[in-house]
Amino acid sequence: EDVCLMTGCSRETIFFLFKKHFHSSPMKYLKKLRLDYARHLLEDGNVVAIFLERTRSRTGKLLQPKSGAAILAYQTKAPVLPVCITCRDEKLPKAGSRLIVSCGDLILPEELGIENGENSEYRRAARLIMDRIRALRERDLKDFDRKAGEE
Repeated sequence: EDVCLMTGCSRETIFFLFKKHFHSSPMKYLKKLRLDYARHLLEDGNVVAIFLERTRSRTGKLLQPKSGAAILAYQTKAPVLPVCITCRDEKLPKAGSRLIVSCGDLILPEELGIENGENSEYRRAARLIMDRIRALRERDLKDFDRKAGEE
C-alpha cells in the first residue's frame, strides 16, 4: 500500500508491472529469494531454522506443512532436525508460559524419499517431517499431563 501511495498507482497496476518485470508474483518472488538465501547459507555450512508451517498457529494446532525445508534438504543434501515448541494449553505462549522444546532424531536427506525433485515428492517429504514434529507434540502434551497429575 505504501508503494501505491508513493507512486499513485493501484495495487493491480503495481502487481501487473511487478509480474511483467520479474515474471513472477511478488509473493513467489519473495519465496524464491528466501529459499535462495537459505540455500546459500546451507551450502556455506551454516544452520538454517525453518518453521515448516510458515506462520504461527493462533490456536496452537499444527498447520499444513510447506515444502521449503524439504526442497532445501534435497537440493543441499542437508539433514533436517525436527523441533517442536509445545505450550501447556496448546495456544500461543505468553511471557512466563511453561514450554517444552523438543528435538527429534535427525532426518537424513535420503530418508525424505525425494528422487526427482517433483512437487509431489516435496509435499510428501514435508508431511513426513511434520509427522515427526506431531509425534514430539503428542509426547510433550502427555508429559505436561503427567507432570500436572504429580503436582
